[in-house]
Amino acid sequence: MLSDRPQYRKLPYREKRKDRRVLFPPVTIRVDGKSFETANWSFGGFRVENCDIDLGFGETIKGSLGWSGVRFPFVGRVSRCGGEMRELAVGFTDVSDAALMFLDHRLSDYLSQKRPKT
Repeated sequence: MLSDRPQYRKLPYREKRKDRRVLFPPVTIRVDGKSFETANWSFGGFRVENCDIDLGFGETIKGSLGWSGVRFPFVGRVSRCGGEMRELAVGFTDVSDAALMFLDHRLSDYLSQKRPKT
């Protein structure tokens, strides 16, 4: 018998992230004078690919995030680096409320543009 209730599948792992990752819209990250577009980001950090900056796991980095000329400084800790995709994943250790509001508005603006017109 089919039910009208949605069916859910159990995942083989438990998600431990506090913040949901966002793929779009990308955010520009600037570290050591080089700019990278995020592969994904959240209110807790970001991940970029094709990063040619020599950093190690656990290192503290300083940079800025933004889009279209707007920049906000951040401090973060490297949680993953290197690999086939030359990725860099960073968790924020110090980021301003203004930067988080910027990310929130950036996501809201993107989603409102994607909403179908009724």
